[in-house]
Amino acid sequence: MVVFKGFPKARAARYVVAQVFGAFLATLVVYNQWKALIDLSEEGLAHAGKLSSMQFTPNGPAGAFANFLLPGQTLPRAFMNEFVNVCILSSFREIPRVDPLETVHPARYHYLGMP
Repeated sequence: MVVFKGFPKARAARYVVAQVFGAFLATLVVYNQWKALIDLSEEGLAHAGKLSSMQFTPNGPAGAFANFLLPGQTLPRAFMNEFVNVCILSSFREIPRVDPLETVHPARYHYLGMP
């Protein structure tokens, strides 16, 4: 919007900072909610001797908070996967919004005696 529609750059920077801060805050909330189970899984992996090899993989505890490459996956393929998923998800944001007053207009007109 800054490039094509003249949105103020200062406001855009504030929105970007707010989005990043919100993402960190959401991650902290999720981590706090699941901390007991994350600790349990880390203890189980440590007991089995697999914690160091699985910690920062998609199957390890850190895989819940970050994207890691699967074995045999390339960076361009991972980027394409994320890009397509974001495009699909962002297409659902443009759901038409209807004014609640417009949704009840037949009953409103009936009770007000309007045609």
